[in-house]
Order: sequence, then C-alpha cells, then structure tokens
Amino acid sequence: IEISIFPNPASENVNINFDYQGVDQLSIIVVNSVGQEVFRNSTNVSTGKVNLEISTSTWNTGIYFIKFQSEKGIKTEKLSVAK
Repeated sequence: IEISIFPNPASENVNINFDYQGVDQLSIIVVNSVGQEVFRNSTNVSTGKVNLEISTSTWNTGIYFIKFQSEKGIKTEKLSVAK
C-alpha cells in the first residue's frame, strides 16, 4: 500500500490517503509513543481510493504511529503532532 499522510507534522487534523487493492477488513490504529491507543477505525474496504481525515486537536505534541492492519499484514507509518 502506498500511503500519503499530510500534513506531517499535524496540528488540528491529519489526512490519510491510499489506494487499496482487494476486499478486506482494515483496521487503522493510532498509538502514541508509549503505546496508548488514541484512535481506532475498523471498516470493510474494497479496491479503490480511501481518504480518511482524523482530528488530532486533542492529542499531545509528540510522535504517533499509525498501524494499518489487514489480512495481508501490518504496515506502520510515523506521524508527528506539533501544536
């Protein structure tokens, strides 16, 4: 999966865009630097473009990890939040 995450660093919102190939249950999980989950979205995804906007306005400044988990495996991307 080619994933686009912007803006990075984020302050109020972050946009996640990617092209998905296949039909799967996809979980997008965001954890902070100490492993606490701050966001989770599980959905059935089919082939095509996926655009997701997540509010980061209540998150603390720091490094977060976005995990994309499906039957095909797990991919992790890094996100910075700066206020």
